Amino acid sequence: MKPLEFRLVDGYVDLAIATGHEGNRISTDQLGPIVEMLRSLQGYEAEGVFLRSSATDFCRGRKDYPPVVSREVAGEIVNSNVELIRAFQDLPGPKISYISGYASGLGATLALAADFVVMGKGSQITFPETAAGFTPLLALNSLVQRISSLEALWFIFSGQPISALRAKEIGLVSDVLSEPVARKIFTHLLRNREFLQVGTHFLQERARKEGRLQFAVNSMIEELWLRNNQDNGGRAE
Repeated sequence: MKPLEFRLVDGYVDLAIATGHEGNRISTDQLGPIVEMLRSLQGYEAEGVFLRSSATDFCRGRKDYPPVVSREVAGEIVNSNVELIRAFQDLPGPKISYISGYASGLGATLALAADFVVMGKGSQITFPETAAGFTPLLALNSLVQRISSLEALWFIFSGQPISALRAKEIGLVSDVLSEPVARKIFTHLLRNREFLQVGTHFLQERARKEGRLQFAVNSMIEELWLRNNQDNGGRAE
């Protein structure tokens, strides 16, 4: 079973996360194949991408992590997550994520990497990383591009779930709709693709120039390493 299903629908790529794990979590051994599949789609002549889940939950995050025994391993963990996000963002045309059920951790970060995010009624976004002892700076980087810094910090560190209605209220997502309606609107957006590309390209370039992503990556690697070093009584090298 492939962890990512895709097909061409009305000129755009329909992507479905299908990991087969509880909560549609992504396991470490699935990350590489998913990234490879996404990169293979970059050459498709598609007008855009619709990302969704084939399960009840969009994605409850990453299933497992290797032991952080060095800064190099910490770097591999963070960069494997970054490769997933970048491979998705490099797909052709505008991208929309449709969140059903729960989008947590890496799953939430992946969903928020799209140009547009739509949530189904009753769905939620959560960031459980702080409870595990580290700061999800990749997620924070995505949040501050959509909502205020203080709101982003509150959701990251409080661990409180963000309901679909609350997410729309604060501007974190575009709308709360059923999947068929979201598809219909996405198809309409693609008809105005030329105008849409100008705006999204400007925003993406501005974010890259500000360098927030690289700062987040470097900070997460250092934090993972320091956390593990403390847990092992300073014995890790």
